[in-house]
Amino acid sequence: MNKLFIFVMAAFAASLLFAGGASGQTTKFNLSEQWGKQYSTDFNNDISGDIIFTAKDGNLLIAGSSNNWSSEGNSCRFWVWMIDKNGIKKWEKEIKKQRYNCSTHHAKKCVRCVVELENGNLEMVAEFADFTTSLLELDQEGNIVKNKEIIDNKLAIDIDRIIISPDNNFYLVGTKGDDIYVLKTDKNGNKIADQAFDAGKMEIMTDCALDKDGNLNIIGESGDFDKFGAGDSKVLMLKYEPAKNTITKKAEFQGRNGIFAPSSDEGFIVAYDFSTKFMQQYIKVRKLTKDYSKSWETTISINTTGTGPFYVASLKNEEYMIIGTNENLLWFNKLNKAGKLEGSYTLPGETVMEVTKILQQDNDIYILASAVQDANLPQSNFNYKVSLFKVR
Repeated sequence: MNKLFIFVMAAFAASLLFAGGASGQTTKFNLSEQWGKQYSTDFNNDISGDIIFTAKDGNLLIAGSSNNWSSEGNSCRFWVWMIDKNGIKKWEKEIKKQRYNCSTHHAKKCVRCVVELENGNLEMVAEFADFTTSLLELDQEGNIVKNKEIIDNKLAIDIDRIIISPDNNFYLVGTKGDDIYVLKTDKNGNKIADQAFDAGKMEIMTDCALDKDGNLNIIGESGDFDKFGAGDSKVLMLKYEPAKNTITKKAEFQGRNGIFAPSSDEGFIVAYDFSTKFMQQYIKVRKLTKDYSKSWETTISINTTGTGPFYVASLKNEEYMIIGTNENLLWFNKLNKAGKLEGSYTLPGETVMEVTKILQQDNDIYILASAVQDANLPQSNFNYKVSLFKVR
């Protein structure tokens, strides 16, 4: 294991370095049972873990992709790992290898989203090198038992979430052209219904979740993404009602990169970027009720030259954790039930990281991130790894 990574995790377990939060507050809060692991595959270069979720046996499943570049042509591999609760890789399965000639295709995730079926199989949405999208079913040993093309390469559709509907079909959620898009299919990938939402500009979907009534709550963004600053974008809160096959706007506010988590009262904790100045990131966190009215709002300020995606976790005791990256550092901000910032800290070290997903199990949080083993090498020689952290 890389000595730098060992140092990083030792520093993480021994003492936490606090970083800028609201009003410079540095109240300490403890994390326990921490560990961090790094993983690679037999095929190097650009490896990314895109999805993490819990299997029915309590183990973790991570799905991702790896890209290789060579004079013989570029290639992409899909893979699935099973990880136990201590972070030990139990098995690895390569799903598919394909070659492509597009030099920019590696910037796009190949594995778009995954869900586990009742029989323990995995349902995966994957985008292939010819830009077609298929619904794959994998058995518990990672073998493909179904491959159904659902989107051909003539349609500008990107699917980023797959959710099992209450009637045991699939909701596939993403974008179609410049619109937020919901496609409902049966278990074989045959279309049942679809609907798009157009706010008049370019729209993207950033997150979604099923509520207890069987509707889809969707958070997205509308605006001009070529301009810097949140003043050019709006965060959208939408609801898809399958009984009516409609998508309705429920709330909007200026900002971008919105993400959310359900709260204990059937409302939402929404976090989004409200930055308007270069070198300074402002993240707003809002508590919304079930009917989308605002209960409270907090702003977190981070001095930065660049940040990656951030995520929000809703804890058992009605506290909330905002998790993200600042340049090459992993940071945490903890809020109490009233929205007051209780503490901020940064994981020390020099490993370049970007959070790709988080998984919450009660008060345990698993953080899936990409990492570069040696950031001093030229970018063409980067040795990419997948990092997984557990915090409580």
